[in-house]
Amino acid sequence: MSWRGWWCLCVAAAGCAPTPVKPSPAPSAEAATAQLTRLVASEPDTFKMTHQVLARFQGQTFPMSGYLLGRRDGSFRVSASAPVGPKLFDVARISGRWESKIYLPEAAGRLDPLEVGHAVERTYFQDAQGPLQFQEGAWVIRQSLSGEEVDAIEVWRTAVDLAVFRKRFFRKERPVLEITYDKRENIRGQAIAGHVMLTDARGFSLEFAVTDYEPGFPVPDARLRVGD
Repeated sequence: MSWRGWWCLCVAAAGCAPTPVKPSPAPSAEAATAQLTRLVASEPDTFKMTHQVLARFQGQTFPMSGYLLGRRDGSFRVSASAPVGPKLFDVARISGRWESKIYLPEAAGRLDPLEVGHAVERTYFQDAQGPLQFQEGAWVIRQSLSGEEVDAIEVWRTAVDLAVFRKRFFRKERPVLEITYDKRENIRGQAIAGHVMLTDARGFSLEFAVTDYEPGFPVPDARLRVGD
C-alpha cells in the first residue's frame, strides 16, 4: 500500500478528517491607527542625516555625498558634494518656499537641484493622510493630491511595526514614481531605512545609503537658508 493510501486508511479508521486550517483574521484597523499615532508622535522634531548618493539620469551616473537637515514641519535643506571634491549645490524648502544654489557650473547642465529637492521631500517628508486599509499583508493609506506632476500618493507600511517600506505616486491613475525603503536598523532610538531607492518614470533615479543619523540636531531657519 502506498503512503497516501495508508494515511487515508488511518484517517478513516479514526473516524475523523484533517482539521482545516483557519485563515487568520485581518488585523484591527483601530489598533493599527493607534499604533501609527504613537509612532508619528515619537518622531523627532528635527534631525540631521548624511548619505552616499547615486543619481542616475539619461544613462549617466552621478555619485554624491549628501547632507540633509530636516524639521517636522517639512522644512529642510540638502547639500550635495562630489565624493572627493567641491560642493555641488544646495537646495532648501523653508516654510513652503524653495531656495537653491549651484556652486559648480558643470553641475548645472547635469542635474537639476530642484528635482533632487522634490525627490528628498517625497522620500522623507511627504506622507499620506487617511484611513488605513489592509491589503497584500500590509497597511496602505491612499490620498489625493493637488498638483500637475502627481495627483495621488500611496504609503505602504508593514503590518508588524507600521514602518514605511514603499511609497507610490500617481498621475491620472498611472504610477509615475516609486520609493522603496529597506535595510532598516535602529539608529539612536529611531528605526531608519539604511537603503532607499527612488525611481521616476521619466528615467531619473536616486539611491540613498544612510551613513549617519542624528535626531534632535538643531535646525533653525538660519541653518536652512541657502548660502549660509
